[in-house]
Amino acid sequence: MIVLHIDCTDAVPVAAVFADGNVASATELPRHPEDRRGRLLYGPVRDLLIRSGIDRPEAVSVGVGPGPMTGTRLGIAFAQGFCMVHDLPVIPLAGWLGRADPNITGTTQDVSYQIGRLGVASAAVTVADTGWSWQSARIDRQKTTEPTSSNLETLARAVAVATPIRADELAPLYLRNPDAVPSPQVVVT
Repeated sequence: MIVLHIDCTDAVPVAAVFADGNVASATELPRHPEDRRGRLLYGPVRDLLIRSGIDRPEAVSVGVGPGPMTGTRLGIAFAQGFCMVHDLPVIPLAGWLGRADPNITGTTQDVSYQIGRLGVASAAVTVADTGWSWQSARIDRQKTTEPTSSNLETLARAVAVATPIRADELAPLYLRNPDAVPSPQVVVT
């Protein structure tokens, strides 16, 4: 399956094309203040699709958080609009999935990453051949870590086993309290 991936929740916003569980092409999106990022998103995505020789992907995957509120909403709005216009399904991805090691299967991994000024987001992630899931989401507002980017190869593998949803079902993953309960729509099965 050919999938357009958008993630504006990360330290480095990125767009990529995934083909059958592999990264076919990727580009960093402009790192401008978040109030300008929305206007600068469409050109690089269009250029990526042209460079990849893709007229129309089969689905769109999008980082739904946790992450900076504006970046999260921009990525989701882009994915919803693109999917509704082109009648495509969408695959929501929690940020933790890009930090899990896909080679460690059947056990739970504790993964975390810096989310702006909020602190460190952490979760327990389980990787399996039939799907990936996460639980025990939390934010530690006292800790900090070096900003890192998601591993696109890992996300491409997660997308390959994911179940797409309709664009109007897409919602951000906000952790408003330290012990937020995972939302079912971001569980990759």
